Amino acid sequence: MSARPPGRRTESLFDNRYRYDHIFPRGRSGETLRAYDTQDNDRPVVIKRPAPQDAPPMRAGQEVSIATKNRLWNAWPGIRY
Repeated sequence: MSARPPGRRTESLFDNRYRYDHIFPRGRSGETLRAYDTQDNDRPVVIKRPAPQDAPPMRAGQEVSIATKNRLWNAWPGIRY
């Protein structure tokens, strides 16, 4: 049995692995998806990606912001993201 919170369910897969159920409003890093890893017992995950509808210069800035956040998360020992 999965540990998903109650609420609306979608049948949308991201990267043929992550089933997402909520897309948060666009921010500095583009889109944030709340998802579940279907290959890891529906483990909850957060996916950050550049907004697909944005122009290339804006997407480039979002990719830099996401890369910076990834470096910060990697610097913290013991955190699995």
